[in-house]
Amino acid sequence: MTKQQKLIRQYADEIIRDCFWDYQLDGDGLVAIFEKNNPAEKRFLFTKIFVNSTNVLKVLEIFPLGEIKQFLDEFRATHYNREYLQRKRDIVRNVMLNEPVSVKELGWRK
Repeated sequence: MTKQQKLIRQYADEIIRDCFWDYQLDGDGLVAIFEKNNPAEKRFLFTKIFVNSTNVLKVLEIFPLGEIKQFLDEFRATHYNREYLQRKRDIVRNVMLNEPVSVKELGWRK
């Protein structure tokens, strides 16, 4: 079992509860998405986790850093909470990818 498969199984209940409450999906289904290596399905999974997870930094560990960067680059916040998702994207970039980003709300006050 690969590291990703172990992480998926470890976080499966949390992912399904937070992100796929309206789908018929289980831990095996999540692992199958990774094993098929279909970019569209992985992007869909990433987006559901990014938008809905209550612990996005922990759960996104199931993806390799290269894929996280790619999906964040491609992500377009079109939801009603656009500013929140853009700020969340910047935080993920900073924490997981060590990219320097400026999040006004998290900066030092002048």
